[in-house]
This record gives sequence, structure tokens and C-alpha cells, in this order.
Amino acid sequence: MGGRRRARAGGGRRRTAVRIGAVVAGLAVLTVAGITAYHKLYDEPIDVPVALSHYDGTRTVDNLCDHLDLSAFQALFETQDRPDEPRFTPSQQGIDASCLADRVHDRGKVRANIVVSVTVREGAESARMVHQVVAGAASVNDQPVQLSGLGDEAVLYTMRNASQQMRSEMTFVLGVLDHNLVWAVRVSLQRTDPVGWTAVEQNDVRDRMTAATRASFPGVTALLLR
Repeated sequence: MGGRRRARAGGGRRRTAVRIGAVVAGLAVLTVAGITAYHKLYDEPIDVPVALSHYDGTRTVDNLCDHLDLSAFQALFETQDRPDEPRFTPSQQGIDASCLADRVHDRGKVRANIVVSVTVREGAESARMVHQVVAGAASVNDQPVQLSGLGDEAVLYTMRNASQQMRSEMTFVLGVLDHNLVWAVRVSLQRTDPVGWTAVEQNDVRDRMTAATRASFPGVTALLLR
């Protein structure tokens, strides 16, 4: 009797050991499979589609002036005072290109300083922040209007100055946001005789800014499309 009990006990221990061994082996297989899956997930490259920005912030625009059509200003400011001055600044954030153009009327009695700038950022939100510097000032200046048919949104307004100062100086600003690109035109007028500008004359300058932008915007932006 005692011998049979010892035999049964010994057999039970062996079956338990076999079960434990099988469980350990199973866990080992699962562990190896898990480690293999982990390495496949984190070590092997996975192709994930990336949405590219509409405009390429790595392009070079050495001479923005060559791509602008400023002929809309010719009737008002018939003389080019000096050669147009292009500027181009690449950075990790994108590109900044600009053109400075000086035009005069009646031998310098009235001078127009025209600055056109194009900024491209890799993200639309970054571009919107740049545009907000221009557009955000519209509400605190004069005659702000939204322009249709230019980019995603466009605004035009007249900078507010003291009435005395506006007899000899005036500044107009136009800004366009299109995807991850910002376009801005700033026209500053100065005159030697402090007689100021009539409302008709001011609106004429604003209309010519809009016309110059509509004429130049498609060609410039085409250079920067991906």
C-alpha cells in the first residue's frame, strides 16, 4: 500500500512537471513572437503618406522684381527713380523674397515706395501667423476691404495717420494668404507740397495695387508650386 502511494505521488509530480514545462515553453514561444513583432514594428521602416505643402519653401527666387508687373503704377508715377532692388532670404522655416521699387511723379514732387514681398512657410498655420501680422492690423486702420479672387483670403486697407501727416504721407497695405504662402504689397507715398490726396486719388492707388497684384500673383506663385 505504501509503495503504491509513493508511486502515484511520483507520477503526479512528473505530470505536473510536464505541464509546467509545456506552459514555460509556450510562454517562451509567445515571448519570442512578441519580440519579433516589436522589432518589425519599431525597427523596420513603415511607409506613411505625408501631406506636402502646396508651395515649396526650398525654392530659390533670386530676383522677385523680374517676375512682377508694376505697370499699373506707370500712369501715376511715370519715372523710375532707381533700379528695383530684389532681396532673397532662405531659412529653415522657408523663404522670404521681396522687391523694393521707387517711382516718382513730376520730378520728385510725389514719390512712391513700393515693396512687394512673398513668404513661404512649410506649414499653412505658420503662414497664417505671418499673414496675421498684415491682416490683423486691418481692423485698426482705415477702409479695410476683403478682396475676392486672390488666394484663400486677401485684405486691403489704408494705414491710419494723423490728419496733418496725411497731407504729405500715406501708406496702403494689401495682404494675401494662399495655403502656405503670404503675399504683401506696401505702397508708401510722400509729397513735397502738403496738400494731401483726395478720396478719389487714394482709391486710385488702392485699385492700382490690386491690379498689380492680380497681374503678378499667378506668375510668381507658379514658380513656387510643388
